[in-house]
Amino acid sequence: MSTISDVWFFDTETHLIQEGQQAPPIVCLQAGYGQHFKSIDVEVSTGTSISSKFREMIASGRPIFAFNSAFDLTVMMAHDPSLIGLIFDALDRGQILCLMLAERLIHNAEGTLNATGRIKLAHDTVGPFSLAACVWRRLSIDVSEGKSESSWRLRYKELDGVNLSEWPTDAVAYAQNDVFVTKELYFNLLNSNETQFPDLPDLPARTRAALSLRLMECWGLVTDSVQVSILENSASSLISAASERMVNAGLMRSDGTLDLEALRLRVESNLGKSTPKTEKGFIKTDRQTLASCDDEVLKEWSGAGFARKVLNTFVPIVKRGIFGPVHARYQSMVETGRTSCSNPPLQQIPRSVGDLGVRECFVPRPGKAYVAADYDAIEMRTFAQVLLDQIGHSKLAEGFIKNPRFDPHTHLAKSMNKNWRYLSDKQRKNARQRAKLANFGYAGGLGISTFLRYAAGFGLSLTNRDAQSLKSGWFQAYPEVREYFHKISHDLSLNRGSSSVVHARSLRVRGNCTFTQCANTPFQGMTADGALHSLFLSCREMYDDRSSPLWGCRPAIFIHDEIIIECDIGKVHEAGMRLAKVMEIGMQHYVPDIPITVEPVAMSRWSKDACATHDEESGRLSIWTPQTTN
Repeated sequence: MSTISDVWFFDTETHLIQEGQQAPPIVCLQAGYGQHFKSIDVEVSTGTSISSKFREMIASGRPIFAFNSAFDLTVMMAHDPSLIGLIFDALDRGQILCLMLAERLIHNAEGTLNATGRIKLAHDTVGPFSLAACVWRRLSIDVSEGKSESSWRLRYKELDGVNLSEWPTDAVAYAQNDVFVTKELYFNLLNSNETQFPDLPDLPARTRAALSLRLMECWGLVTDSVQVSILENSASSLISAASERMVNAGLMRSDGTLDLEALRLRVESNLGKSTPKTEKGFIKTDRQTLASCDDEVLKEWSGAGFARKVLNTFVPIVKRGIFGPVHARYQSMVETGRTSCSNPPLQQIPRSVGDLGVRECFVPRPGKAYVAADYDAIEMRTFAQVLLDQIGHSKLAEGFIKNPRFDPHTHLAKSMNKNWRYLSDKQRKNARQRAKLANFGYAGGLGISTFLRYAAGFGLSLTNRDAQSLKSGWFQAYPEVREYFHKISHDLSLNRGSSSVVHARSLRVRGNCTFTQCANTPFQGMTADGALHSLFLSCREMYDDRSSPLWGCRPAIFIHDEIIIECDIGKVHEAGMRLAKVMEIGMQHYVPDIPITVEPVAMSRWSKDACATHDEESGRLSIWTPQTTN
């Protein structure tokens, strides 16, 4: 990649973005080329010239930088669908790159990704990776602007269709300036030579991932009004019934306030010596503690706590989906390389409890079905790949290589229970659950005390002896892990307690890592890399490959190792099979030595209970529907 003068910079101005993250109509595209242009030299294109200018930029073969490329590219795709193939091709060869993501990668390498807070400027308070924040941080220039009706960033709709020659001077200048400061930011980073900018190895992949997630945001999710009503009524009824029982038990006053002293005494009388306490010595009365009590009133109040969260946090969100799509916001990279999701936090929606099923409120559009595919035991597979990469051998890897359907949790449970064949189904289930927590917790570098808290979060009460026994058994099953942890400890000792992690294949760097972060970042990041690569490959076929069964489908939900799409009801089998194959191919790019397995599921609504169902005669994938839908 050329790094000095052969670079394009561009930005777009659009109609005002209302609620949601849909791509609004474009009003103008502004672009500058090279190192020495001034803001007044930025070319502003409107109308039919927008597409021709963008085609010219791509045809040049030179690198193209935007500050927030995902937004600008979806705007261009909506404006002119004939550009979609060109955009995907340019992304695939790393020609289009995102400067905001470059800034995030640099901060991640420095270990300061989440340490950069919101910045107060003269006209606004901006997020840490907004253009204004980055320009202020790097160039000491305040380009923030207030949110008044007079601000041109909020008024470009007024100029849609107006000849450029008739635009107010300050409207043109505002559009030009964003491109100019993007260029200045680029060359500031270049001259500082931070982490070898702009040749950040992971930047092309992150730019591709950001567009894929943006397309998902634009599509959005709708909800079922009947199920939303059931959810709201069930949560309210549960809270009301639990409150009444608490009042009758003398644990709540008639005004709805808790009698904390009475509540603590009741918890203590139930749990005795094992009563958990806060750092200040007070008896805990949180949902988890109440749920562990052998007391129906306390258990019911614990459930009411979950119902309150559903009622206050999730019901307002799913209600929005009745009237129009809910457009979640994805952040394409946090420290480990994973994504995050907000408004709504789709990746954090809890499992359903009785009628309190938040996921079940989300349904496909009429005539469509959800097709979901997730990786089988993917973090254990990526962990095995990391062990092979860093140690050169791995018992865990051998298990997957010998049997692609290898279950590491059952394997560990069997190795730690010599009388496995005599255990009941319930005992085997409990043993496997313990083994599963050990595989995930200890692989992430947790110590005994931290592991106990981790297990408690899954409702598993363990003693120190239990945790130590699990850890010993885990090391016996996978002895190569001792070498892996020893290597991490050695690196940390050389670096005075913190170290940098370089991802094996993306070469992304995370700096200032603790032992636990050094342990879990490589395989969690590899999982994220593979899943996001798969999302890009599947989006490319959905939007640009008419020969693919995925053509015309749309990305709906992304949760770490799971992709959910919407497709026509009549093509769920073909789309499901193709999605699974694309996901295997995408992950294999980062995990070449470990077999990858993916199973698709078609469903009439989003649910964790959904399972793959097939037509008895043809064996084709069919749509799973809940047995009862209230």
